[in-house]
Amino acid sequence: MIVAKELIKYFELIAGVIGIIAYYKNKGSFWFAFALYLVLLFGMENTGYQLLKNGMYKQNTLLYKYAVIPSLFCAYHFLFYHLLKKHKLKVLISLGIFLVIALVENLLLSQQHYFSISMALAYGTLAVVACSIVYLLNLVKTDEVLKFNTNMGFWFCVAILLFYVGNFLKLTFFNSLVFPKNSTIATFFDWMFIMLNYLMYSLFIIGFICSRQKQ
Repeated sequence: MIVAKELIKYFELIAGVIGIIAYYKNKGSFWFAFALYLVLLFGMENTGYQLLKNGMYKQNTLLYKYAVIPSLFCAYHFLFYHLLKKHKLKVLISLGIFLVIALVENLLLSQQHYFSISMALAYGTLAVVACSIVYLLNLVKTDEVLKFNTNMGFWFCVAILLFYVGNFLKLTFFNSLVFPKNSTIATFFDWMFIMLNYLMYSLFIIGFICSRQKQ
């Protein structure tokens, strides 16, 4: 399991590199920016891995609280701001709510790290899932649904839905519950998290490759 979990970030890197290659000629696209962010995210997570490896647990916690998690959901909101053109104001309001929750928790609940992370993730997860559903519902009402395979927005939203719906309990409540790390339920959630990570980045890769034809 440890090896499978560690390899996730390299799948993330591969997805980012493929996205950069696919959208290299269209650098003004927000998908090119997202591909660049995936590479940056790999860098941050690899830094976190090195911190843990050297026993710097507090520094790793701060990295995720103030950089990884906030930047991830900011990136998602950035994408939905461009995808949901009729709901731009709502997306901006949602981003503001997320940032306020994350800031308040990180500053006021810093001694309860598991709780503060869960609260920010809970709202962020619900927000991106809702945005994904809205986008897909809008898509099926247009002729674009006939060319869904070349629509990066489709692949992105499906990947987001599968990952965050499947991992909702682990990301938002699991750390608040008392389960031994070697328990059956803990192992189940860990493997689900790992496999859905691979699935999400695989769908990103497919989307980057297929949407390149549309360009």
